[in-house]
Amino acid sequence: MADRLQLDYNKMLEEAESHLNDSVEARNIYSSYKFSSYLLALTEDYYYYTSQELTPRISEKLIQLYDFKKFNDEITPLDDDD
Repeated sequence: MADRLQLDYNKMLEEAESHLNDSVEARNIYSSYKFSSYLLALTEDYYYYTSQELTPRISEKLIQLYDFKKFNDEITPLDDDD
C-alpha cells in the first residue's frame, strides 16, 4: 500500500500538527476522516491483492513471457565459443 499511495508519514505528522490549534470537535473530525481514509485504502488494497481476478492475469502474463523467451531461444540459440 505504501508504494501505491506513496505515503509520507512526516507529511501526515505535519498535517496533524497544523490542526493542533483547532477546536476539539474539528480535530476529532479531522482525525476520524484521516483514519477512515487510511482504513479504506487498506481494505481496497486487501481486496485487490486477494481478488480472484489478479491471479489469472499474472499467470497469463507469465505464460506469455515464457512463450516469448522460448520462441526467442529457438530463433537465436546461444553459441559457445569453444
